[in-house]
Amino acid sequence: MPLPNEVWICDECRTTHYAKIDTCVNCGMAKLVRFVPAAKTSPLRTIRKSHNLSQKALAELTGLKQPNLSRIEHGLTRPRFTTVAKLAVALNISVGELASQLSREGTAK
Repeated sequence: MPLPNEVWICDECRTTHYAKIDTCVNCGMAKLVRFVPAAKTSPLRTIRKSHNLSQKALAELTGLKQPNLSRIEHGLTRPRFTTVAKLAVALNISVGELASQLSREGTAK
């Protein structure tokens, strides 16, 4: 599925909206921030695919929610260090290597 040209993210609850709206459908706040996602393939997606894992399978291995993984892969949110650590363990790579790859793409805190 191709990425949309632009998305809006609620500054309050971080819900992603794929159409311009006045208020967040999740929390009702009117703090939407426009974001234009990069068209590049995410390093996390590349590593996940190399392990033959779906987002759902990786989510189950890490205890994360699949929509959160999707947001990380699409560059819509940056993972916290604890999330990077969980992903690294599940993908059997070092935390430093994964953090390095994510930070080069601008997707790690």
